[in-house]
Amino acid sequence: MLSKTGKALLIGLALSLVFTGVAYAQEETPEARIKVAGTITAVDPSARTFGLQGRDGESYVFYVTSETRFFSRDGSINSLEDLEPRMRAVVVAIRNDAGRLQAVAVGAAAPQPKPDLTRYQGTVTD
Repeated sequence: MLSKTGKALLIGLALSLVFTGVAYAQEETPEARIKVAGTITAVDPSARTFGLQGRDGESYVFYVTSETRFFSRDGSINSLEDLEPRMRAVVVAIRNDAGRLQAVAVGAAAPQPKPDLTRYQGTVTD
C-alpha cells in the first residue's frame, strides 16, 4: 500500500504532466489573421493578386487562391476577375509560409458616386 506521502507524490506528478500539456498547447499560436479595409488600387488576374490602399494609409498586395471567397451585397463579385480599381473592399487574410498575404475572404462594392449637394444661404422668416 502507498502511504500518504506516496499518494501525494503520484497526484503531484500527474498534475504536473497535465499542466505541462496545457502549457504546450497554449504556446501554439493560431494563424495570424488580419482584416484590412480600403480601396482596390490594381488587379492582376495573371498573377492572381490585387492591391489595396488601406484606410491606415498602407499599401497591401493580396494573393488569391481557389479557397478565397468573394462577397458583395448585390452578388456581382464572385471572383478576382470581378474586382476593379477604385472599388471599396474589406479583406480578411493570413500570412502564408512564404510571408505573402493570402486573401481568405474579400467583400467588395463599386464606389458610390458622391451626392450633388447644393448650399443655400438666407434668413428664415417663418
